[in-house]
Amino acid sequence: MIFNNMGFLPAYYFMKFRWKYLGIVLSLFLFTSYSVSGQETSSRKWNRESLIRSARGFNSAYLASQSRSRERQAALAGARAARLPTLRAGSDLSYLTNPPGLKVEAGSLFPGIPPALFPPAGIPALPGEDMTFTLSEKNHYKFSLSLEQPLFTWGRIHHSIEAADLGYQAGIIDQGREERKLYTAVDTCLATLAALEEIRIILAEQELKAQRLIFLSEESYASGFILTTDLLEARLLAAEVNLASYESREQSAKALLALRNLTGIDDLVFGDIEIPPHLMAVRGQGAHIGPVYTTDDRLDLLSTLRQENDSLKLLELQARARERLLAAARGQSLGKPELGFVAELSYSGSRFPFIQSDWNTENQANLTLTLGIRALLFDGGAMRNSILQKEEAAAQARLEAEKGRRDLEEYLENTLNELEVSRRRQEYLSLKVEAEHARMEQAKNTWQAGYGEERIFLTHELTWYTNRIELFKEELSARVRTLQLENVLGIDSSPEEEEEQ
Repeated sequence: MIFNNMGFLPAYYFMKFRWKYLGIVLSLFLFTSYSVSGQETSSRKWNRESLIRSARGFNSAYLASQSRSRERQAALAGARAARLPTLRAGSDLSYLTNPPGLKVEAGSLFPGIPPALFPPAGIPALPGEDMTFTLSEKNHYKFSLSLEQPLFTWGRIHHSIEAADLGYQAGIIDQGREERKLYTAVDTCLATLAALEEIRIILAEQELKAQRLIFLSEESYASGFILTTDLLEARLLAAEVNLASYESREQSAKALLALRNLTGIDDLVFGDIEIPPHLMAVRGQGAHIGPVYTTDDRLDLLSTLRQENDSLKLLELQARARERLLAAARGQSLGKPELGFVAELSYSGSRFPFIQSDWNTENQANLTLTLGIRALLFDGGAMRNSILQKEEAAAQARLEAEKGRRDLEEYLENTLNELEVSRRRQEYLSLKVEAEHARMEQAKNTWQAGYGEERIFLTHELTWYTNRIELFKEELSARVRTLQLENVLGIDSSPEEEEEQ
């Protein structure tokens, strides 16, 4: 009777107020439908190509590499301009308050001449009074156009151009390296999200089984059919499932946040991402997607590493550029004269050209041709120390290139060994999953036949789920190592290639 009343009261109040609130319910339904439909139409699917395109326009490391490439291109253009002539224009506009002059004193001309030489009366000394002659006017203008052309610099300009060209090549390689890093980072996030989504599905099923196991264990314990240790073991299994679920959500949120920071898409959610087939999870079956690198491929991969690795290319270009800068510095050492040619067309005078009259009547325009030789004889040791500094820099660059090569070879060896161990572990986990699945089926058949307990079957099923998740994680770890290895080897799959496939 109590249960009947409890069912009657809600029905009564619903019939009483249904007409009153029917309009409100319909309005809320329409508003919700409109909002949901608006979200569906405004949502956007992001595939690998669009994510990488967004990352190219947002990622600061990639944009900085583009800026460095443009900077080195400008440096190369500046170095090449050093071998071209330089054209300069100049002007001097002067005003003199006391222009220079010549003063002739009275009687300073023909002084002391005897009258007998100039009869009858002789010639008096000239001038009769002091006279002053102005040599220039107060205004003075000078305009010049000069051309300077280096002729011989002991290879300084040539070596500087070669060093700048090597730097420009390094800028292009650096930009490609940063772009490949973007590919690897995006692929790693996508592969991680795909694997964690499969793990989430397994954990959701496992949580339901764990709840059922706790319910049965508590009933059995209350009835005295199991011990406290059995109940605690069931609770421990359920706690492990709950902890794994929280860890999976945390890892998924971390991977999604990393993808947002890479691409600059703040509202990116997993439902809007299209995982490419080559990055999909392998469903914990020990299967392999993509290339498999083994220790048998060591020699081929080592050859690829030495030829294709961008870091090694950059170190080699850096070493060669420093050697060119050293050669350029040696061309400026003490006692080595440089030869240059200078041509200057100039006008100087007291008349402003083309404005004042008579500016070109006094033939004041001039063309000067100069062949000059310049040599540094003493600078207190600055040039010598500069050459020594560049020698050490070149030696350091060669040592860094050698160290980089050895470090990458060590990385390749360690990664191949790790992939080999991971492959063995995947085989072991696959067998473990298969064996636990057989135990689970046996326990299920025994329980359904009436000879066993559902609790025992659920325990094996939870263990089977756990083993599958471990296999998933190992496969994901191997996939991430493979992506990183391909990045180092210079192997990538561009979005355009993916579209064509």
